[in-house]
Amino acid sequence: MYNQFFDVIRRIVDLSKNIVYQMNGLFNSKDRVYLNSFKKMIYHEIFDNFGEILTTLYIVDLIIQENSNFVSFWEQYNQMFMMAQTNPEKYNITSKKLKRVVKFCQRIYQNILSGNLYDNYLDGLVKVILEETGSKFVFANKTFKEKYLEYIKYKIDLVNVKLNTVGDMHAHSAYMTLLINYSLFRKLFGEEISNIVK
Repeated sequence: MYNQFFDVIRRIVDLSKNIVYQMNGLFNSKDRVYLNSFKKMIYHEIFDNFGEILTTLYIVDLIIQENSNFVSFWEQYNQMFMMAQTNPEKYNITSKKLKRVVKFCQRIYQNILSGNLYDNYLDGLVKVILEETGSKFVFANKTFKEKYLEYIKYKIDLVNVKLNTVGDMHAHSAYMTLLINYSLFRKLFGEEISNIVK
């Protein structure tokens, strides 16, 4: 089960990196295709979908942070491993298998049960982009930054309307998508937008 969850997380990271690269390529003011075809198009749905994908990671963090049972279960689990380490024969496990299980559990804790999955994802995404492309490929693309900022301003207005509309069942998810996209914008472009809400 945890291996499947790790595979889903890995796919989200790979997919989101791919989306960032594609948007970076799409929003390139020096490219003729962009100037002739894409410059005047609106891409809000791409950013919405991207935010919804990443919201999944944040929701996992909220579940972990809000459920104190995870901490107590994790402590019990660690106590079981300590007992198995002191007497592996009694628990019918080899020291090699025990090391693999301990390593796997440490990965689970660091990546999921710490409640920092989304923050770790953001840091990891930036690190991978820097390693693969350098600091100018994505982070210095002014057109991508402007399009992302345009989307965020649009989304703020939309979310304000939704939150003030009684009975709007999508207001909270739209708000969450905005927050996730804004946090990604800040991470990619390294700036906070102080005058964004008027």
